[in-house]
Amino acid sequence: MLKTRICYGVWLLGTVILYIYSDSYWAFFLLIASVSILPVCGAAILTTRHKLSYSFQAVSMAGKGKQVQGELSIQNKSIFPVLKVCCCLQFFNQLTGETKEQEIYCAIPAKKTEKLNWNLKSRYCGNVQVTIEKVTLYDWLGIFTLQENPDQYGHIVILPDIFPANVQISDSLSANWDSITYSDSKRGDDPSEIFGMREYQEGDSPKNIHWKVSGKLDGLYVKELSLPVENSILLLYETASFEKKKETAALRDAMMEAFLSVSQSLIQEGHLHTLGWYDQSKALFRRQDVTSVDELAEMTAGFLGIQSKEQGETSLHYYLEDCIDNPYAHVVYITASDGGEDLKCLSEICSVAVLQCRISKQEVSGNLDHSLVVFTPETLTEELCQLVI
Repeated sequence: MLKTRICYGVWLLGTVILYIYSDSYWAFFLLIASVSILPVCGAAILTTRHKLSYSFQAVSMAGKGKQVQGELSIQNKSIFPVLKVCCCLQFFNQLTGETKEQEIYCAIPAKKTEKLNWNLKSRYCGNVQVTIEKVTLYDWLGIFTLQENPDQYGHIVILPDIFPANVQISDSLSANWDSITYSDSKRGDDPSEIFGMREYQEGDSPKNIHWKVSGKLDGLYVKELSLPVENSILLLYETASFEKKKETAALRDAMMEAFLSVSQSLIQEGHLHTLGWYDQSKALFRRQDVTSVDELAEMTAGFLGIQSKEQGETSLHYYLEDCIDNPYAHVVYITASDGGEDLKCLSEICSVAVLQCRISKQEVSGNLDHSLVVFTPETLTEELCQLVI
């Protein structure tokens, strides 16, 4: 840009000197043309600015480390061509906090649409938001520029690598109750108590069909089983960040893979459970019951968009506030920190298993009131293949 302006300045100075010393008509017309082209270029770029429209096209899901190709279409509805456009695309991984940028240059003829290809390759899972950060338009001489910020964005879900984890459920601290209490708000898998009744759906176990009710109502109806409170399980994902920013991407990727992998393994082993986390953007503690692998798959994209906050309040803190009157019997706490006093408080009311992600393996000292598994992004599958919660 600066080079173009300097060249134009030298050209303009030359035409002035030529006109002064030659005193000819053609030198005068050359000077007038050199000066007049500036407002023409300015008017053309101002007119074109509001005549451009943008649209994205890309795959909705991809695997980690896979090359993703997308397309950005720019339509020029103006009667003037655009000889140079610079589109700056921003790729923001909502889970890991990573931000990358990519610049694409092109020219767009009048009344035409130009399609530009862009590429994305992510080492980490997450919900990646693709945004047109800014568009820079250049005039025909490259002297003037105009910037605009189109409100256009898209999403690409980079899927995690799910691995099998053999999870064993230990006796909870709540198992000493005199009688079994069942949840009045959540379904479970205990056939000794019926939670409710509903119509048969494909995939339901024939063992749960209530033949008496089905005969009376002339249709197939299944029993919804109850959840014993002392067997309730919560997988708690920590969204507060206490690590260095350069470490966050690898840690968040590993924590989310542990979160989803343990959940899937519990479902496959017949243990219905709840996923919990603190929504830092909405300032709200969230819980989501999971009853099947298909249901978990449908939720995955949303989980991959969970954002962390540096030095924010912990999910554990808000869980204790939200569920202290009706705690879960088993809590699997997935974090990158030690949990502090909140973890000690939780260990007094239920069985706690802490899955702690670190950049490097560390020795654990002192007496612990909970089960602890320390893993790194590299040893994730090895450390979590056998779990007791």
